Amino acid sequence: MALDLKFGLSSTGLLVPTYEEILDTIQTDWQRRWGPQTPMTGNSNFGMLSMSFSFELSKYYQQLQMVYYSAYVTTATGTGLDRLAANASITRDADSQSEATLHIVTDGEYLIEAGTQFETDNGVVFDTEDDVISTQQTDKSWSADVIADSDDYGSYTNVPANTITIVSDPDDNILSVTNPELSNGGTDEETDDHLRRRIIMETVANPSATINGIKTALLNVAGVREVNDVQNPYDSIDQYGNPPYTVHLYVLGGAKSDILAALAKYSGYGPLFTGSETGQVADITGDMKTYYFDYATPVPIYVNVSLKTNANWDSESGTDEVKQLIAEYINGLEMGANVVLTKMYPDIYSLDGVDEAKITIGRSMQTLADHDIQVDKFEAPEGSADWINVGDPYTPLLTNSVSTPNSITLSFS
Repeated sequence: MALDLKFGLSSTGLLVPTYEEILDTIQTDWQRRWGPQTPMTGNSNFGMLSMSFSFELSKYYQQLQMVYYSAYVTTATGTGLDRLAANASITRDADSQSEATLHIVTDGEYLIEAGTQFETDNGVVFDTEDDVISTQQTDKSWSADVIADSDDYGSYTNVPANTITIVSDPDDNILSVTNPELSNGGTDEETDDHLRRRIIMETVANPSATINGIKTALLNVAGVREVNDVQNPYDSIDQYGNPPYTVHLYVLGGAKSDILAALAKYSGYGPLFTGSETGQVADITGDMKTYYFDYATPVPIYVNVSLKTNANWDSESGTDEVKQLIAEYINGLEMGANVVLTKMYPDIYSLDGVDEAKITIGRSMQTLADHDIQVDKFEAPEGSADWINVGDPYTPLLTNSVSTPNSITLSFS
């Protein structure tokens, strides 16, 4: 069957017709062949056949479009993106465990066996990696430090400092336990967006001793979502307090030991690093060298959304959709990117039933305002539905008080 519709590859890309365009072309063609009086209504034989053919053809064209887009890093998704990553010797990161350093106080000298479990109040369990014997400290107490990994996988296993305080199986010989620093390294399975950025970064610079090369190497560390740097090429301390001629790397996610290992492998005799996170790694000769970096500072972004809605508003799912759209925008920002208030509006107004919207944002619910949030190079904006409020009139939309059953916010300015 020959269609008059133009489709396929052209100088502007792949043209894919819609179902409505296919249906119109088929029905026009049939009426030209069998006469203009040929019935094409939904309850006629010709009408039903044309709709069935058009539906199947539209699915075929959609598959062609997916195949076309899967050839490019910027548009490929899922396994198609995985195959493009493999061309650059990159694989998608699986979800991973969190790693914590535990400080354990015992009643005298005591062997803490590998696999001993400790946990947080909300049930995140950690297992010690190795056997360790507590030793006596200068204050006559007995204690030991040991690395422990979370039982589960995912970003939720990253817990704040001093929260791993429970001995899962009570032991009279263990007096207390805590994690002096936050645990890190726990990640969810890598998203398409992050994998895409890694592939692109790999084409910009392969892992090497250059700054871009080191950033690429760090992005390839399991759990690392972003890397940024502050360089101080001058002979004086910069505005952030960095020493002269140093590079301050900021890493979002990843286990400390893995990050230090990547720095040791790729930095060579390159940049002089600075930072508060530090550790020693043996080089190929066995000599221990010290490396420095810092974790990025997460910046929770709080949002209040006041809406005036109409009868088309879905009261059951609308609020959740608003929260999801805003959280996705914030979490899609790169480290150091400012949170631009006006970029949130198009998604909100795209929802059916929204007449008016007023959004305020801030680093806390007490500092909400209608202006952008400026972010430093070492800060990473983070969004969560828990930090987004929809409905309460923190900022009215209209001067007059309005009463309408289809409004979330009843007072607008």
